[in-house]
Amino acid sequence: PSMPPASRVNPYILFSTFDSWQEVYLWWRGLIEGKSAPDEAIRDKARALTRDRVSLQDKIRAIYNFCAQEIRYVAVEYGDAGYEPHRAAEIFANKYGDCKDKAILLISMLKAINIEAYPVLISTRGSLDLQADVPSLPFNHAIAAVRVGNEVVFMDPTASTVPWKALPPDDQDREALVFFGDHYEILRTPVSSSSQNKLVTRMRLKIADDGSVTGERSVEARGVYEHAQRYWLRYTMPSLIEEELKQKVRAIADNAELLGHQISGVEDLDEPIGFSYTFAAPRFLTQAGDTYVMDQLGMTDTSGVFAQSRRYPVEESYLSQEEDVIDIELPPGLAVKYLPKPVRIQTLWFDLESAYEVVSGRIVRFHLMNRLKERVLSVAEYPAFKKAVEDLAVETNQHVI
Repeated sequence: PSMPPASRVNPYILFSTFDSWQEVYLWWRGLIEGKSAPDEAIRDKARALTRDRVSLQDKIRAIYNFCAQEIRYVAVEYGDAGYEPHRAAEIFANKYGDCKDKAILLISMLKAINIEAYPVLISTRGSLDLQADVPSLPFNHAIAAVRVGNEVVFMDPTASTVPWKALPPDDQDREALVFFGDHYEILRTPVSSSSQNKLVTRMRLKIADDGSVTGERSVEARGVYEHAQRYWLRYTMPSLIEEELKQKVRAIADNAELLGHQISGVEDLDEPIGFSYTFAAPRFLTQAGDTYVMDQLGMTDTSGVFAQSRRYPVEESYLSQEEDVIDIELPPGLAVKYLPKPVRIQTLWFDLESAYEVVSGRIVRFHLMNRLKERVLSVAEYPAFKKAVEDLAVETNQHVI
């Protein structure tokens, strides 16, 4: 579980008929020569998309959004088509293309408003790493890049739910071959931080005198969480979304029923997604004589550290930060008898904080923050990591009475 990609574990032999990266650059530049030339239809569309945009970044964003969302991804890569893109005018007219086609169209539309962008060849996570001393073709993907001041911004228009200035996890921290106008450079793509990949879940529960409960849960996603949530909400049938939410509320309370859900901002890459749902259940607390026990709110999952040792490192595809905020309003007949103590742990790999408090006398508030700080955990570090997780599970295994 969570081992590095097989391409970094299995041995392989790499050979090439290229003598230098300059030769690779000249070869592929010959295949893309003239393909990004905009025709009048592309110029008209680029002008229309940016007419009300003032800043350079807003203009780039508008064209990127169009290429990412309005041009369908279709790959038919037989023979030379695996390497040579179509002409931008053809891609624009057909409204579909593969990764290199979408990158070429993005470059063409930016060129139409006098912004220079560049094609990029990249091997995504899970494929062979670029080896600087062996000029070759390890690439399985094409994206684009643009200069904004002193910064090179990578853009992946194939990722239809990823906003501008962000990259999907498989594109991050990868060495890529950038085809600037008169030369190439091998550059490493950026990695998003824990705070950029943030998931905040807020839930409010109200318990009635008869023990029944009504609740509302909202999810605020950023970074890779937002990309995944947008993809799920955009490309999943509404009936299947509803079915999954019905399962989720059953995990919150026994026999819970979904009352409704609200979704907004899914179609606009520049807007945050609004996502919430309401539910009701016949009971939430577990009775034990004259007392009631609340389900554990901050559970620590130890399934990932069941092994005593590992043959391979643990490797996560991205850093992350997850937060839960839960407010539970008690009925007049109940008062808090026991409140678990706060838990705070800092390790080399993650930080976790959880705390309970009573607000306004009747509301029990729970707050949990879990931040992943390192993507890779070595085999030597695993025993200490295992112990930290298992000790944490003991500390967080507490209930409100």
